[in-house]
Amino acid sequence: PTPLTSRADGTSASQWATVAATQPAAPASNVQRPTVQQRPRTAKKPSTKRAPPTLATIARFYSSPSETHGFQFLYFKTRGRDPISKVRKGFPVLDIQNNRILDIHYPDNHHVGFLIHNDYAQHVIDAMAKASTAVVTDFDPTSPALLRDPKYADKTDMNFLQAEATRIHQE
Repeated sequence: PTPLTSRADGTSASQWATVAATQPAAPASNVQRPTVQQRPRTAKKPSTKRAPPTLATIARFYSSPSETHGFQFLYFKTRGRDPISKVRKGFPVLDIQNNRILDIHYPDNHHVGFLIHNDYAQHVIDAMAKASTAVVTDFDPTSPALLRDPKYADKTDMNFLQAEATRIHQE
C-alpha cells in the first residue's frame, strides 16, 4: 500500500508522487460544446405492397394443366438495349403482368426476347400490337449468322458454326 500524507490544502497525496494531485475543474455552464452535423431528414419511401391475388390468379392454381402447357420465346424488334428493369416498368402500361414474363434477354442487336407460358402468348402479342410492335416470327437465336466473333470468320463448316451458335445461346 502507498502511504498517504495529508497536505495543508486538505488533499491527500502519495509521499512518492512528484506532482501534487489537482482538483478537477468544475464544468463551466457557459462553455459551448461543438455541434454535431446532422444529415437532413428525408421522407421515407412508401412501402410497395403487393396487391392481393385476384380470383383468376387463385383459380389458375386450382385448375388442371392446360392442353398447351409449356413455354416459348417471343422476339420483338427494339431500337436498343434498355435495362431489364426499364423494360419491365413498361409492362403495366401495356396491360402485361410482370410475373407472367419469366425471362427477358437480348439475343441480338435490335431484338428482345420474352420467355412466357404458351397460354399467355396471345395476350402478349396483342398487347405489343397496341404499341405498334409485331412479333418477329423468323428470328432464330441459334443462327450461325449471329456469330460475329472474328475467330469464326474463317470457319466454313456449317455444322460446327451451328453447334457453336447453339452452345453460345444456351450459356
